[in-house]
Amino acid sequence: YYTIRFQNTGNAAAEFVILRDTLLPDLDPASLQVLGASHPYTWRLHGENIFEVRFDGINLPDSTTDLEGSQGFVAFTLK
Repeated sequence: YYTIRFQNTGNAAAEFVILRDTLLPDLDPASLQVLGASHPYTWRLHGENIFEVRFDGINLPDSTTDLEGSQGFVAFTLK
């Protein structure tokens, strides 16, 4: 089980967020299941080992404006 957390530490709202994670060779990409996320998302695999999650239209506020609201996550599992 894995969770990737992110935060907008910039000085303006983020219109979108893209997360990319390189999967270790001993993990089975076919077993990937996204368990949930903080915001609406889409995901895909690039090749055999790059996991990408997109949060389009997220409008994530910056941390100085809204500390709690500036954070997000995606949780997934692999065998």
